[in-house]
Amino acid sequence: MLGLLARDTLSAADFEWHGDANEYRCPEGRAFRSDWRQFKNPRDRITKADTNIYRSSPKDCAHCPDKQKCCPNTPMRRITRSIYESSRDVARSLSGCAVPVKKDMSAFIAAAPRSILVVPAVNRSLDVDAPNYLLSTLSIPLAEKGFYVFPVNTSKVVLEQEGFYEAEQVRKQSPQVLAMLFGADAVLYVTINRWDAQYILLSTTVTVEFDYRIVSKVGVEIWSANQKMQYSPQNSSGGNPIATLVAAAITAAMTRAAPNYLPLAQMANRQAFVMGPNPIPNGPYAIVAGGGPAAMSASSGGMPQRTSAAATAVPAVSVVSVVPLQNKAGGATDSAITTPGGPTKQSTGSATIAVQEQPAPPKSVGISGTGQDAFQALRLAKELACTTSAQPLLTAKGPGAESYSVTCSNGQVLSIQCSFGTCQSVK
Repeated sequence: MLGLLARDTLSAADFEWHGDANEYRCPEGRAFRSDWRQFKNPRDRITKADTNIYRSSPKDCAHCPDKQKCCPNTPMRRITRSIYESSRDVARSLSGCAVPVKKDMSAFIAAAPRSILVVPAVNRSLDVDAPNYLLSTLSIPLAEKGFYVFPVNTSKVVLEQEGFYEAEQVRKQSPQVLAMLFGADAVLYVTINRWDAQYILLSTTVTVEFDYRIVSKVGVEIWSANQKMQYSPQNSSGGNPIATLVAAAITAAMTRAAPNYLPLAQMANRQAFVMGPNPIPNGPYAIVAGGGPAAMSASSGGMPQRTSAAATAVPAVSVVSVVPLQNKAGGATDSAITTPGGPTKQSTGSATIAVQEQPAPPKSVGISGTGQDAFQALRLAKELACTTSAQPLLTAKGPGAESYSVTCSNGQVLSIQCSFGTCQSVK
């Protein structure tokens, strides 16, 4: 009998919450609202138990085919919602209370990327600044997972020098071309679906939603995810309805005037890459409990494996160089500490910790160069009295640097190195 009642009764879980409209909707698509009744003096409609009560319309319920399952003895159905429910939803999503559907990570493990190129995000929202803000939040979670991430601002400058000024232009290029341009193993594409703040009934809801795709250097999609985060500041009643109403209005106005998207974007990235139901497997430079880098393997499901001290020992640092990477927007600079032919290192007192390896130098590509660096290389060759009608031959390419070979008409071959439009002859 109890099983029959359970099957023939609609529970609160059968009703879908729509935060942007501040309402529930039943399986028939009818709205449950807390503001059907309008008062002469505005009320916050929050009960002493810090809840809102959402009711259906008696007119909708009167002829509903599911009335006997929903509210057989009353003219309408009501649902109680805590003012803290939005925060609880975020906490539940982070803790993984819902049963996730695990995705197959075999393609990612087979590709075994060591370095990831983050390209500018395609913006579907109305905020023109959203791509730059989002771009600044993507590197940290990927680096924490153990991947070398090309500096996002430097990568953007390089793409612009190659003629790709818009994210849509970059998206039209094949992953193979982008990976070869930087020497990357994989490319991360992000689409911004939502980046907005909606003001409804003395409440402002800030929402971000992104689509993520990681494609290997051979053009195969190896991971994808969609992540949405919302925040709506709540005000509980403090015993004075007028004061609570004024506080709610002020809070909503401040949130709408200056919504803080960055924490939500950072939370969405961390949920997608690190803490979600289908995070990306750890990369080769992830630090595990044993102190060494992680090993990605099919047998471990892409998770790090503890290695011996001998395998994780760090050689002494002989030559160290700090390379500043200027932020194009005029903000803080990135820097990398490198050692010739070795991993990047960070010194902490007497101990030296391997943070991440630099990717191996790219092999010779052997194709005709195009773009600003190729033009500057040809110009330098002519200034050095080299008469030629052939295009410079691209012999090597790495992050922010290119090497060219120019054959002159007299048989002389010039070796030229270029970095961000500045070229020099190499003896």
